[in-house]
Amino acid sequence: MDATKRPALPLLLGGVALCTLGALPLLEVCYAVRQVSASPEKLQVIQALTTVDKFAITLSALLAALGGVLLALHWVELPVTSALKAAKLLTIALAVAALVDAALLTSVASHRGPDTPWKAETYADHEGLFEQQVNDVFCHAKGLQVCELGSVAEARQIFPLQDWPVDSDRAPGRRIATSCEGFKDDVQLWDYQNKMQLCRLCGNITAEEEQLQVKFGADHTAEVLAAVELLSFGELQWCGEYLVARIPDYDVGHSPYWKHRREFQVLLEYDTPPCSLFFTVKVLQLLEVVASLCCVVLVRWIWTLQTLKLVQYKDGGKMDAT
Repeated sequence: MDATKRPALPLLLGGVALCTLGALPLLEVCYAVRQVSASPEKLQVIQALTTVDKFAITLSALLAALGGVLLALHWVELPVTSALKAAKLLTIALAVAALVDAALLTSVASHRGPDTPWKAETYADHEGLFEQQVNDVFCHAKGLQVCELGSVAEARQIFPLQDWPVDSDRAPGRRIATSCEGFKDDVQLWDYQNKMQLCRLCGNITAEEEQLQVKFGADHTAEVLAAVELLSFGELQWCGEYLVARIPDYDVGHSPYWKHRREFQVLLEYDTPPCSLFFTVKVLQLLEVVASLCCVVLVRWIWTLQTLKLVQYKDGGKMDAT
């Protein structure tokens, strides 16, 4: 005799869930397209879809189709042999789709964005912070160059200090490194420390420059310096006053950042997420769970069908050929 069997109620619910969830990414795209009126803008919305977006929409549609097959199996009566084959094929298809779904979610989760401290998202609403950090990196690097390579006479034009190294008037061409050789901050001689303000300043600049290198990375601090091809002497003087004043918002209107704002803004890197659709990742997570549960229930149904098939053979029943 012909025995007809249908999937259990959990598979009916699973089919409804797969159909509903699988349609959401495509509906989200349709909604985004309908929000714009002009045809060129509609085309831009579609072109803005990433590879992951397109793959996710395709995978969701496939799972929705498999959900439709589950619903069809519930309403269409099939012989045991046909139902068994359909259940096996559907289980394999859902298992493969669930694995692909998991791989896609892993790919999205592994996205870390650009490897740089100059991320546009970080400074989107905090340009003042970006300005401060750029000025800090830029001026410390330039100040260190003056301290290591410049003369005392050059330092007088850059750093607004009240006191200068002993005998610097007699030898203005003497290098700062030579004048400050052996200087220690704890030397207790009459008026000696005041006279050596330059040495103390250069020592602080060197230490802070090393900290900035560690904080932002040597390559990324080099990017800040490379952004400005030609530096005016006025900007160098601003850096000297900034390093001496130790005030983060010191005369910001004349800072190197505002003089070269366009060049520094180019350093900001935007993080393009692999999936631009708002609900898609959550939908894929739910689809993976539903597909996995459906696979488990299908395996149980397959076992039931195989048991029924075996009983029919023992009873001498003839199975329908598909």
